[in-house]
Amino acid sequence: MDIFFILSGLFLLILGSHFLTKGAISLSLFFKIPKIVVGLTIVSLATSTPELFISVQSVLNGHDDLAFGNIIGSNISNIGLIIGITTIIATLTIDRQFCRVELTFMKAISLLLFLFVVFDNKLNRIEGGILAILFIVFMIYIIKNKRNSAKLDLGVKQKQTFNFIYLLLIILGGVFLWLGAELLINGAISLAEKLGVDERIISITTLAIGTSLPELFASIFSLIKKEKGISIGNLIGSNIFNILIVLGVTSLIKPITIQNSNLIFTDMIWMLGFTFAIIPLVYFFSRKKLGYIEGLILLLGYIIFIYTLLF
Repeated sequence: MDIFFILSGLFLLILGSHFLTKGAISLSLFFKIPKIVVGLTIVSLATSTPELFISVQSVLNGHDDLAFGNIIGSNISNIGLIIGITTIIATLTIDRQFCRVELTFMKAISLLLFLFVVFDNKLNRIEGGILAILFIVFMIYIIKNKRNSAKLDLGVKQKQTFNFIYLLLIILGGVFLWLGAELLINGAISLAEKLGVDERIISITTLAIGTSLPELFASIFSLIKKEKGISIGNLIGSNIFNILIVLGVTSLIKPITIQNSNLIFTDMIWMLGFTFAIIPLVYFFSRKKLGYIEGLILLLGYIIFIYTLLF
């Protein structure tokens, strides 16, 4: 039954994220929002909602390590696993502005999160508020500086018309995400207790990979549609939102107390390593690109991380 709950939860999370993403993108295209903005904001927020639902419910149920570990593992998965697989499939061109602003911002808030929790193993409401304010600042920058960029287009040839089905998809997506989070958390906790596995392992592996599947599907779907701007924007934006929105909002609702110090001194170090590796990889092998070689390096790094975690 635990496996059934986990698989059912993952299915509902994926389905809910798909509905939410489809509805959100359709609405954004109707309002003529450029695709890189769609990727960095709407798609990223939509595909990060599984992490938000799981983290909030985990903390409210007293499983703080599950909530924190899910975000750390998800950010590692997004870079090592998802960007790794995505760039093996197709080369992604990264412009200088994106490196200087979005990637640098992701590194800065990752380091800030580490500094928040390293001394007291807690993420309190004040720190959560700071993260939430940084999210607002980030959103203002994205909307103000990228909306009217001449280099960005919508990738849509015909005029988009408003349809209330978009709103229905968003509502259904939210309901499925809530149900999926409930099933996945209950199944994962029960399975961990029966197997004697630490919540940290469950959160970093099962929950993190499971909640990262929407990012994987959204990225592959974007590549198939030749919307690479949405793909890379979604992945980087998702990591930013995981820290600022998911952990920020969760710790505002209830402060997060981390019981297992390995989440900070091992897993967060890995997260920082993957985060800080992106820009050097962009310029080392093929300038301003993430291609096959970079993808293999990231994927290999992720495999090593999982191996050290399990063995």
